Amino acid sequence: MEIGLGTLIIIKTCLDCPHHRLVNDADPEDSFRDDDEAILCRATRNPNQDPKGYRSSDRSEYRPVRGAIEGTEHIKAAAKVPDWCPLLSRIRAGEAPPSQKFIFPTAQVGRLDPSAIGQLQ
Repeated sequence: MEIGLGTLIIIKTCLDCPHHRLVNDADPEDSFRDDDEAILCRATRNPNQDPKGYRSSDRSEYRPVRGAIEGTEHIKAAAKVPDWCPLLSRIRAGEAPPSQKFIFPTAQVGRLDPSAIGQLQ
């Protein structure tokens, strides 16, 4: 929803956030799990990144919210906002009032630094 200088987004799960990325996270040694997926947070670097990792979520530069999700029906349940979410950390630090309504500059939705995000009261 466009308002003023930005876009209002209500974030209930990571899938609502413009920072999420859904990627294939197939098990390379199990053909029955080649449709597994992972949810990555593009606002956070992967502290455990392993370029030789087993799955694509292990090798990703972005932090996995959840990897090895079996089937699309489980994605929504796996998209629970983690405690380390950069948006939640701003609320906890008192930099933003407690709310799940964020204003993203319209031209930059999807490629923002979390510190650049304004929040509604």
